[in-house]
Amino acid sequence: MTQTVPAQANSPAPVPLLAPRPARFGPVTRHLLARTAVCVGLVEVLAAVLVFGVATDSSRAIGLSLVFPGGGLLYTAHPIAFVFTVALLVVALVLWWGISAHLAIPAVWLGSAIIAWSLVDSPRLILERGTTWPWSIPVVYLIAVVAAGTGLWKLERRFRAKRAKVAELNEYLASVELPTGRPGAREPNAIDAELVRWCYDLAQQPHDGLKGFDWGEQFHGGTQLRYQVFSYCWAMCIFAANYVPNGQRQAREALTRMVLKSTDLTWIHR
Repeated sequence: MTQTVPAQANSPAPVPLLAPRPARFGPVTRHLLARTAVCVGLVEVLAAVLVFGVATDSSRAIGLSLVFPGGGLLYTAHPIAFVFTVALLVVALVLWWGISAHLAIPAVWLGSAIIAWSLVDSPRLILERGTTWPWSIPVVYLIAVVAAGTGLWKLERRFRAKRAKVAELNEYLASVELPTGRPGAREPNAIDAELVRWCYDLAQQPHDGLKGFDWGEQFHGGTQLRYQVFSYCWAMCIFAANYVPNGQRQAREALTRMVLKSTDLTWIHR
């Protein structure tokens, strides 16, 4: 939620202020995080059953790898494989963030469990065949708790740091003088009019209409649908502010439809 205050005399509209105590996440993000937490919780329950309930070497190798990726490799006395798995996990995190490789982390997670299970009775480099390290059970749980706690602590610290700046930002927004439209060096021509008409045609489609969008690479490139929608919004905003200041209603309606389209998770993120 935002609140507004009257803008300066030469400002075209009120200045929106930030909520004094914003929520940590929006409703969609809260839903997705809750779903993820439930899935991870079920995995951890299954892991506990395997580690403490079934309690065989094979079940513990699988269960500890579910507690933390590669944990079963430490239990089966393969410390080098455990370190390599942690390195792969870091790479998977980078790929998830960089190119939206959503399956990278689950692949490392589940793959480490399968490999740990397959190595339970395998030869060891120095130790006897089939050696296990029971002391690794509390160690793996400790690693998982520290990793999760560190991530949550960093997330909370960043949120609190941003929230602490809200008052300062609102003070600035309440006194800032908004810029006015500044037409470019040339008058819009027929091509400009056609491009604007094209943007409006895209916006006026039915809510799930996708005609006119570029269906290129949808992982993390410039052809992702949400990037295209954002670009159309920016283009229409700039044109409406600088060239058609008297046609705000049509621009506002088009932008509203595009913003609503961008929040439709059934297609915008696929």
